[in-house]
Amino acid sequence: VTINNNADNRIITGSGTAATLNGEAGFTFDGSGMQLSTANPFIHLKDTTNNTDAYIQTDNAGSIFLKADDNNETGASKIVFQIDGTESARINSSGHLSLGGSNVTDVNMITINGTGQTQNIGIVLNKTNSPARAYGVNIHNGTGDFIFFDYTANTERLRINSNGHMILSPGGY
Repeated sequence: VTINNNADNRIITGSGTAATLNGEAGFTFDGSGMQLSTANPFIHLKDTTNNTDAYIQTDNAGSIFLKADDNNETGASKIVFQIDGTESARINSSGHLSLGGSNVTDVNMITINGTGQTQNIGIVLNKTNSPARAYGVNIHNGTGDFIFFDYTANTERLRINSNGHMILSPGGY
């Protein structure tokens, strides 16, 4: 058997010629990692039970594309990110994002999920260039109150309590 193209660490494919194989230059495996080397490389995953597909792709600008159900065979696809066996983020087919769980609603573009048992559930907007400022909105883990917080000054600026009352620059409760 002849192997063309110096097959060191290359994936071997049939050549169409008897007793001859090819070492694919653009697809290598060195024992610890796999590499695709070509213009705009991609990995195509195809489910043969229903013809749905997914792609991981790059382009010549260094971008990465994650594509779920690229040809819209099912129409209700999603991209799910899991860490340590737990869902951390999900993007549904409408482009809506859910953080901290799978609860994606069609009325909200971004849904932040959490139990709030040990931490507040919220979001921080952090401006890092001068003058640096950081503000956050969250749901307090103990009271369920909605809070606007100035992280730069380390002080609460606004609170809406569970009765719907608004308190500006609260000093205490």
